[in-house]
Amino acid sequence: MTFEEIAFTNYGPFVGHQTIDLSPDGADRPVVVVHGLNGAGKTSLLDSIQLALYGKRANLSKKRNSYDSFLAGAIHRDAAPGAIAAVELQFTMQQRGVLVRYRVRREWRLAKNGVAEGLTVWRDGEEDRFLTGAWAEHVEELLPSGLTHLVLFDGEKIEQMAHPDSARNVVRTGIHALLGLDIVATLESDLVAVERKITRVSVTEGTREKILIAEAELACLETQIGVLWSDAATFRTELDNRLRERHDLQQQMHERGGDLWERRQALESSRKERDAELDDIRAQLVDAAGGALPFLVCGRLLRGLRDRQIESEARRDQQEFVRLTHLFAAQLAEALPRQTSDPITSADLIRATRALPETTGGAGGWTMPAEVSAALTAVDQEALAAERAEAAHLVERSRALQADLETLDRQLAAVPSEDQVAQLIANLTACNAAIEEAERNRAERLEQHESSIELGKRLRLRFADLERAARDEAAALEDADRIASRAEETRGILKRFQTLLIERHAASIAEKVEAAARTLLRKQHLIHGVEISPTTLDVLIKKADGTPFLADELSAGERQLFAVAVLWGLSKASSRPLPAIIDTPLSRLDKGHRHQFVQQYLAHASHQVIVLTTDTEVVGPLLESIRPRVAREYTLVGSNRSSSTTIHQGFVEVTE
Repeated sequence: MTFEEIAFTNYGPFVGHQTIDLSPDGADRPVVVVHGLNGAGKTSLLDSIQLALYGKRANLSKKRNSYDSFLAGAIHRDAAPGAIAAVELQFTMQQRGVLVRYRVRREWRLAKNGVAEGLTVWRDGEEDRFLTGAWAEHVEELLPSGLTHLVLFDGEKIEQMAHPDSARNVVRTGIHALLGLDIVATLESDLVAVERKITRVSVTEGTREKILIAEAELACLETQIGVLWSDAATFRTELDNRLRERHDLQQQMHERGGDLWERRQALESSRKERDAELDDIRAQLVDAAGGALPFLVCGRLLRGLRDRQIESEARRDQQEFVRLTHLFAAQLAEALPRQTSDPITSADLIRATRALPETTGGAGGWTMPAEVSAALTAVDQEALAAERAEAAHLVERSRALQADLETLDRQLAAVPSEDQVAQLIANLTACNAAIEEAERNRAERLEQHESSIELGKRLRLRFADLERAARDEAAALEDADRIASRAEETRGILKRFQTLLIERHAASIAEKVEAAARTLLRKQHLIHGVEISPTTLDVLIKKADGTPFLADELSAGERQLFAVAVLWGLSKASSRPLPAIIDTPLSRLDKGHRHQFVQQYLAHASHQVIVLTTDTEVVGPLLESIRPRVAREYTLVGSNRSSSTTIHQGFVEVTE
């Protein structure tokens, strides 16, 4: 299958009639790149292909409460009242060695009683009314809806598919579609219906009525289970959208300084605390300055005063000695004339004594006052050293506080006014409320879904008991019993056939998945084998020691690439040449994994690869690296004023 052209008429964001040529340019240039900012219409393009092919059975990303409500919402809002909206898809397929060209147009408009929808199918350029009427069955032969996840997928959801439960569902659906096991399932259902019909013909009216009531209850419950699961998925989508919206709002808040605005009270409180602490430190420094601390300013002078104190004390001692000497000389002079009989005369002694002050240095020079000497003696050197250390600590803390205050002042100066962020805050508040409501609604639906499943189990047990009782009643009729027995036996054969068919192909599909994984993953040694369980269809990635990897043992990028490998492996296992259409493929990959994905997958995934990318994904060097493989390039340019999108050839730089 190769998609050649998609056309839109007043569909989604595409006003008027617009077309995109999707055809590859030979085997060497299979890639078509469609650029577009978020909201420009990439997902609408993805939906349009499914919508054209499958109608109400399409797995649409924005499916609302009903198919009609989706169609009504998909009409461009500026379209004239009663105007027709349409999607038109042209594609080719090889059938029995002949290339057949199909063109499918699905159109709709608002009518008095709801939405009026029409379908037209052309085969090789001619309208085919019979094919139009049987299109729902025919398209399942061309491309079974169970294989669409191998053709059209949203890159943002690939990482979720790497979870074991999700991978199991993808593999189960893919294998069933690839091997035609849907037909087996249909045969089983038909056989069950035959058994029930025969049984009911053969039982009493009372038993038949009980069976019919139980069957109606089961059908109603199964419908309810489907609705609840669909509701949960809708709320999951809404939750994802709201989470992305909150991320965008938080980014805007950050860019406008909103995070500072949210912290302004804490910043102001922190500034007050530091101001108070700084005032306290200043008071402590003032108190310290009133004591002995100022001596630290004049250390040299203090040491000089100490030396002078020692000199002064020595001088005082000398002066006292001189005074006593003078007194002694006077007393001696008075006593000598009466008492001495020594040959030395009294005059000689008096002269020697009076000359004593000169020989001892005299009594000149400055003598330190006693009160100054006492004050110096009172200065405790150890206490002064401790005060020095404490003062140094206070000064250092003061400087740190000053630096903190300067930083806080800068942050407070950058805090935007409330008017600047009021709308963003209101939007964030509303978004958080919507997230809580979506989470609550989803949790309620899932809880109801689980309860309904449990109730369904009980109803099925009761239904089985009723059917067993009915078979006992019908056993008297030999034909009914024989047919029912053969039908049950045939169902058993079909189950065994299904099991054997899966066992036969599971290993081959696992090999293709492993080969795809080795191509995509940078760490070639990471994968030592891939197995697909024939019974549970679990996909197991084996380590070197043979044990399987747990989901959290792989990085987010590795899980995403492995999910792509699963899809790629299943696609290779298909006998049909399937195109690949990927929406936003790189949103969750880092730089290294992006390069690996673009080089190894996008350029070689299929004979036709259509990439829907934002302005941050397959652009610049990444796009240039596969430029020789690119056949066509488009840009979806959205207008905020008209809420419409126009399609431009080539890459167009777009700003929001």
